Amino acid sequence: MKINKQHIYFLLACISFCGCADHSSVSLSLDFSKQKTWRYSLTAAASGTVASADTQRAFSSVARCTLFGTVDSSDKSRLHAAVGSVAVSSDILSKADLQNLVEQAKGVRLVCALNDGVIVPEDSSSLPLVRIGEWDLFKDLAKTVPALPKIKVRTGSAWEREKTIPLETKHGTAAGHLFQSFSLDSLFTNSNHATLALVRWKFTYQVELKNPDTAGMLDKMPTKGSGTGNAIINVTGKTLQSASIHFVVPEAGQGGFKISLKEDVDLQLMK
Repeated sequence: MKINKQHIYFLLACISFCGCADHSSVSLSLDFSKQKTWRYSLTAAASGTVASADTQRAFSSVARCTLFGTVDSSDKSRLHAAVGSVAVSSDILSKADLQNLVEQAKGVRLVCALNDGVIVPEDSSSLPLVRIGEWDLFKDLAKTVPALPKIKVRTGSAWEREKTIPLETKHGTAAGHLFQSFSLDSLFTNSNHATLALVRWKFTYQVELKNPDTAGMLDKMPTKGSGTGNAIINVTGKTLQSASIHFVVPEAGQGGFKISLKEDVDLQLMK
């Protein structure tokens, strides 16, 4: 077989492609033992419309707070977090409701098992509620933190997680069913020469009432939605740098009553 210049160029291109492709596998596990305390900023914004008969009203609410975390003595990926620096704005809540919400939020204590993507209140009775329909903005934190794989993964790897979140609503005990489909999108290096991983996911979320409202109010409320999320994992430092989701609840209701909702939640590690 005669080798000409075209063959050589093709061979060099193949070698170059193989050299640039990312075949390395990484562990996305977290370890927060390097510092005594950690701080995350959380911003949850919700907006939508409520229509009744021949009227329609737009609404929006924004909640911002800081989570102060200390490392669990037995699990380096778990943080015990308190809430501080709370600010809430809303065009559907009164000043008294806003102030009550801020005071409730200041007393919240959370357990953040970040390797498992699980965040729960240490005392569920202290969890503040920002309700629009049946949606609670603080519960959005559970949808925002990703579940990380227990094995090493490489670019393009995928994994899934199903989770049930206990809820309390005005219409009785409920459960939030969360399904997430994750993938390792890419690996890159920051200015400090640390390896960072971009994780993306799609998810669905549905509320199931255990004791349905006999008045039929559940039929008027949005009970399911879907969204996308992404997170940056510092592979070298073993920290969750940031995570965010965009969540859309399609219009739901009956008769002349309709409600739609979209939410954006952003979590950032603070220096």
